[in-house]
Amino acid sequence: MIFLLRQRSSLALVLLAFSALNVFGAESWHIPEALVRYQLTLSSKPTHPTCGYFVNLPDAGGSIASTMNAATAPVVMTPDGVEIPSRVLWEGTQNGISLVFGSPAPNINSVFVYMKKGLQPKFWSPDCGITPSAIVCMNPGFDSLQKAEQLANFGPVEPQAHSFMQAGSNHRAPLSLGGDPTGRPFPTVVYQLSYIIASSSGPHWFAPMVLQKGTANSVRVNGQVITVNKLNDKWGGTGAMVDLQQGLNRMEIFQTGTGANSNAGLCFMTWRTPNDTPDSANETRVIAQKEIARSGSCNLAGIHSRDGSPVASAQLTPTLSFWFENEDPLVIYNLKALAAGNPADTKYTWIFPDKTSVNSGDTNWIFPGLADNTIKLVASSPKGTSESTISFFASPQPPADMNKLEHRAAFRDALTAMTLAYGKNSSLLNAWNPAYWNTTMRTMDLGHGSQLLSLLLKDHWSVTKQKLTSEQIHALQESLLHFTIHNNPQEAIQSLEAFLANTTNPDERDELMLRAAEIYIYYLNDKKKATNLLAVLTPKKTEISDVAYIRLGDIALMEGDLNKATAYYGDVENLIRTRRNATPAIKPMSGASKNPAKLKSASLQEVSFAENARTLIQGGYLIEAQQTLRSWERSFPLAKISSDYILRESEFYLKSGDPKRARAMLEAYCREIDASSFLPDAASLLIKCVKDSNESRDSIRELIEKLNSRLKYHPVSAELDAFLAGK
Repeated sequence: MIFLLRQRSSLALVLLAFSALNVFGAESWHIPEALVRYQLTLSSKPTHPTCGYFVNLPDAGGSIASTMNAATAPVVMTPDGVEIPSRVLWEGTQNGISLVFGSPAPNINSVFVYMKKGLQPKFWSPDCGITPSAIVCMNPGFDSLQKAEQLANFGPVEPQAHSFMQAGSNHRAPLSLGGDPTGRPFPTVVYQLSYIIASSSGPHWFAPMVLQKGTANSVRVNGQVITVNKLNDKWGGTGAMVDLQQGLNRMEIFQTGTGANSNAGLCFMTWRTPNDTPDSANETRVIAQKEIARSGSCNLAGIHSRDGSPVASAQLTPTLSFWFENEDPLVIYNLKALAAGNPADTKYTWIFPDKTSVNSGDTNWIFPGLADNTIKLVASSPKGTSESTISFFASPQPPADMNKLEHRAAFRDALTAMTLAYGKNSSLLNAWNPAYWNTTMRTMDLGHGSQLLSLLLKDHWSVTKQKLTSEQIHALQESLLHFTIHNNPQEAIQSLEAFLANTTNPDERDELMLRAAEIYIYYLNDKKKATNLLAVLTPKKTEISDVAYIRLGDIALMEGDLNKATAYYGDVENLIRTRRNATPAIKPMSGASKNPAKLKSASLQEVSFAENARTLIQGGYLIEAQQTLRSWERSFPLAKISSDYILRESEFYLKSGDPKRARAMLEAYCREIDASSFLPDAASLLIKCVKDSNESRDSIRELIEKLNSRLKYHPVSAELDAFLAGK
């Protein structure tokens, strides 16, 4: 069965609140025939005493199934043992029990609901003394006014039917019907039970306004179907006259919904009271908020069993939805076992349709959106075991903001938990639809999600390589390596060896060899191994070979040979410039040896790289920033020593939590570049690298002293002095 929160800001629905205290220990068990009881705290009071309180009770260890089989019925009691009249509205596997009960004494702020065995449920009727308002029941999948009217018979309903407390779906129409707040698509049938307040007795003109074409509508007032007729051409001029008594009058609206937009309004109710005078344009007005009676609401404080054994019951809350064009929606649900009232040593197990299980009272799971789902919760302790089957419709709300790091992390974390629960069973990943894989790529962030990446690229490689393109796999590998390299470079080398063993594509292998060379250069300080790897790549005359030459330049700079580094960078840049300027379709002007337009274009492109990198790093878009830096370096290698490339690259690595990689080139730059407008900022960033990595200041003390002597008249000198002084 289900307990699914259907609350929106505009709805007055049942809320859940859980007490850390065992509220049952001091209370008597009033009904011996009841195996389970709920405790409810009364939150908002009804507008009229007869309106009582409304609540949807979740399944508690199969109690809902027992009720639907007419073997068990709810009984409401005050803590001191006084029974309160109650009636069941609807029972369903997704909705649970929709219950209304009378108002207790003013000093009572909590009640118990016992599930009494051997008692037939009492269903609501207008003469029972309780006037619930305003309650809506929706039954999706049907498009028949007769089916809507069946909801007024009360009792068991189809599994997908669900109820909630709501008078209006639009603040401009306080008494109205709108789309399904759970997100279920049309068609659907709707029944609203409400009580309206007549300030005086006498004839009232009712004019229901149906907003969507193709829908059917029926209205009953005090049990009588109203037949609308045209009185005039005014707004609200088509309706019916009904005599009302002063005070509460029952109104029932039956509606079918067939529109494409489930959030569109279906209808709203207007009227003219004996005290209203129609104007020249309007015969009626909307029914006002104060003219609608309201039942009170409750919070579920806990569930308890008579014998002290645990009770399996749950709260399911949609936290984020991920829905992209032409893909199925995915919804993260927080699954929380209701622990209040259970023994402290109770263990909880969630069992999913694919037989995967998770041992936890609180977990997150990703479900297909706009679909019915069924899971099972088992609660067990030395005192016994209880289980509930929970069916729910995965509503795709609230939407995730992909610009928020925490939303991307939420998807990765939930998917990680799922994949860990699968164990080595890769066939379960094979059942993921494309939305799972595509959203995995969308939520990747450098330096984050390493556990998920490792699971996909190692434990479930056989499925991952089938589901993702080579470019996507390379992006995942890059993200995993970025995390691993600065934490454990040797482990990163092992990962690269595993990646190499799993690919036969020559370009992919060259890219992986280049990454291995970079680990040896910047993290393991093994220039010889790096040079040997680069020597395999440089003869190939590809983009990778260009980068291999640039890395040889990095090695030369780090070893103190600026001339050699400049030669490597310059040779590659000349080669790249030659390719860039090779445009046979356009002949140069007579006597011109260079194309000024192309030179200007190249200059603008380099400036664009610099600004884009700065903006992306500051905004935390590290994957995009890394791609920009790579394009910048591969287009203009000399920028590494002649522009602010060194600053942007260092900022990128510091932002992504890798000060060691930033320090490697910063230290070489500060040592070898004598005169540069970027040198002061480079020195400041070098100090930050040492501080962030908690390394000894003495490791760069000599270099900082030399920089300080060169920059003694620059404002950065104060920072260098403070560093040398240990501040």
